[in-house]
Amino acid sequence: GTFSLEDDTGGLVVSDPCYENERDWVCLDTAAPGTWHAFTERADCGDLGLRIAALEVRHESVANVRTLTWTEVENGAGVDSGQCGVWRADTPLGHGEADEADTFYNRACEATSYPPPPASFSSYGLSRGSVMSEGAVSSSGFGDGGYPILVACDDQGRCAAVRVEYMEP
Repeated sequence: GTFSLEDDTGGLVVSDPCYENERDWVCLDTAAPGTWHAFTERADCGDLGLRIAALEVRHESVANVRTLTWTEVENGAGVDSGQCGVWRADTPLGHGEADEADTFYNRACEATSYPPPPASFSSYGLSRGSVMSEGAVSSSGFGDGGYPILVACDDQGRCAAVRVEYMEP
């Protein structure tokens, strides 16, 4: 799926959607404005099921992902709710509770639940990713922890792709 980033949104933020404190976010201030495409990579983990191995978002200008030069961000993504996202910087991260209808955090939790609502999570090992108007979110592989963030820039030095790796590729 896709989401849009405008010039005035302040870039991108990589974060667990439950974090409301900016010190827990990884801020990418110089992201290219326009349409961003989101992808998930899955891994078959045997008895543990299919898991999200990586969440990646790319600016519409990225024609060939194989030509990107990736750099690891110094501070990785912290995860405490079993999910992580790449968000527009103007997103109300941490707003609401998981069971509080129509709040940002509730919508993020629903976006990663499997099977999708209204069914309940009953199949151990299943996970998913989704796109929201605020960005892209996915289950985080094996859950809570710290995960590397990779960034690729365009020829103007703006962020053109972001990848959160939950498992080795």
